[in-house]
Amino acid sequence: MKTHPVSRNNRFFSLIRAITAIALLSAGAATAFVASGDRIFTVSSPPRQLSHDRLVISKIAGERDAESTSARTTPGEGPIGGYEAYKSATRTYPANVIPPSMVQNAKKTFNKIATQTAASSSNTSTSNNHWQSYGPLQNSVQPGVLSFSGATTATASRDTALVIAPTCAPGNCRLWVGTAGGGVWRTDDALAATPTWTWLTGVLALNSVGALVADPNDSSGNTLYVGTGEGNRCSSGCESGVGIYKTTNGGNSWTKLPDSCVNNTTYSCANSGDAFLGRGINQIAIDPTNPKHLFVGSALGVRGLSHTVGVGTTESQRFEPGANPVGVYESTDGGNTFTEVWNGNNPNSFGVTDVGLDPLDPTTVYASAFDQGVWRRSPSLDGTSSPTAFKQVFAPQFPGGGVDRTMFAATVQNNKTRIYLTDGTAASSNPLASNAANFWRTDNAGLTAAALLASQAAGSTVPPDTTVGPQVYNGWQKLSSNTTASPYYATINFCTGQCWYDENVYTPAGLPDTVYVIGSYNYGEQPCNTKGVGCGSGRSNGRAVLYSTTAGDPESVTHVNSTPTTRTFTDLTYDMQNTPASWCGLGAAFEETFGPVSPGFTCLWAPNNIHPDQHTIVVNPSNPTQIFEGSDGGVIRTDGAFGDLSFRCNSNERAGLGAATAVPGTEPDHAHRPEPRHVAIRRRRH
Repeated sequence: MKTHPVSRNNRFFSLIRAITAIALLSAGAATAFVASGDRIFTVSSPPRQLSHDRLVISKIAGERDAESTSARTTPGEGPIGGYEAYKSATRTYPANVIPPSMVQNAKKTFNKIATQTAASSSNTSTSNNHWQSYGPLQNSVQPGVLSFSGATTATASRDTALVIAPTCAPGNCRLWVGTAGGGVWRTDDALAATPTWTWLTGVLALNSVGALVADPNDSSGNTLYVGTGEGNRCSSGCESGVGIYKTTNGGNSWTKLPDSCVNNTTYSCANSGDAFLGRGINQIAIDPTNPKHLFVGSALGVRGLSHTVGVGTTESQRFEPGANPVGVYESTDGGNTFTEVWNGNNPNSFGVTDVGLDPLDPTTVYASAFDQGVWRRSPSLDGTSSPTAFKQVFAPQFPGGGVDRTMFAATVQNNKTRIYLTDGTAASSNPLASNAANFWRTDNAGLTAAALLASQAAGSTVPPDTTVGPQVYNGWQKLSSNTTASPYYATINFCTGQCWYDENVYTPAGLPDTVYVIGSYNYGEQPCNTKGVGCGSGRSNGRAVLYSTTAGDPESVTHVNSTPTTRTFTDLTYDMQNTPASWCGLGAAFEETFGPVSPGFTCLWAPNNIHPDQHTIVVNPSNPTQIFEGSDGGVIRTDGAFGDLSFRCNSNERAGLGAATAVPGTEPDHAHRPEPRHVAIRRRRH
């Protein structure tokens, strides 16, 4: 979803590869399927020999779909006087817009007519209001010679949410996936060599998924909520939604929540209909002590695809007119009614990015919004009595333009609430930039809001490089450094120039020192000695998925044939395998000249790698070092095992990082350490 920053020397090769890839991808096998609109159907993964690349060709071609420009965040009908503007005018005449209430009335009328028609028809599957799904459903193939590492792996569609069952064992490991445009899918054995997937949401009025969560009050894991509409700031595909659906049987059937909007003394509804119709839903939080108590974070969503895309500054978005304001909404009756309790501290906000409850006190609710940092409502900590009394606890570092995004994850350590936090904006891809994204932590969120906010300034100085963790930080502490020699360098600029789109932080339940930071892809840091098309400094594997078991503080490690060093995060973007590949995408001469890679070390490795643009991640509760991760390329899993491949950090292979006489393993590459094995488990595009 972004333009990857290849060097000028590599642009010509990128263009040739893009053209070649398009031709090759178009020849991929396609499989049609037919299903009644409200039936569940199942597809199996393709044969193992059909390996695909997780890197979509749009990356190599330099697609700008998810780039942030001021034009993309402004409502409109495309270029003035253009065809889309004409169509919009004819559909809305004599008014200027079509409000959600009219859409709802049209839907009710359509359903009424369809029901009457179905009652008089002998074949209900072909009567009105029954859709037959014909696809597209095809194998997404990209040859390894076009990938960054050279390995041929799988890719699929953008996945925005993952839920894993409370137990996961071979033969019984349920995993649910929410996709940007394909609804919700489930496999009953995510550990199978070739998992079988079932599409669950043929009954949904819209298959754009922004949030998918399990009710913590149901120990079986069968109660889930899906929030339709994707609240990301992408210029296309982030469709506005139609509200929330609920299942109590693992997704076999779904019920639409009424979601009626109710006024309060602070916030008024634009209409009394569905609070989330025409909006995207970025998060749903459920009170673990009361299943009827829900919080929902909403944001703007694109109104269809009638706007023009891919035309630079003339691009514009159409947002749903007359829909209810974006913000945090609260329900105490299981979703029958909702009332707004926080507007993102800005009535013109693009919307809420994250919502979560304090694990020690579910009456304390945290929320973040674009350009607003993190706020909370806490009767116990801040003495608030009003349901709309939110106070700021973390200020945005790079406000302006509505693209500063803050994400957080709460856990418990030493009987106190610990919060991990990431913050980034539409920065450059330069980790030395003053607005490079970074990573924070507090080990005592029980302070008052004023005290937490005040601690942010003091904690902006990164701890000494000699720190060994985990430490204890009473207030906010920044744990990212722009200095490449620092062990805190690993998380700087992890989501590069599009943190508003692909940024998240995650800590598994019961593992408070384990944290994952996921973002985009640092193309310029990839090793140039692979057999693919990536050719960077070799400082890391791309830092798309980072993993720490020391809460983001350094730990002392000694690798094979090496001297002691420190490490904060392990870079999981590449795995430890060397996939057989006879080609070398750029050739030895290119790698030696532009890598620079020392002679004899060119074109060595072809490991499996993660697709750019990360959105969601969960761990196997039975094997917490095994992850399932969702990106713009589908879902991958690791095997949970690690191997010491620190010898790949040898600067003889990556001469641009240091002296060519360095001993293998001594390069201070703190983000490039033991690596897992990746397996693609979603191999088809829908």
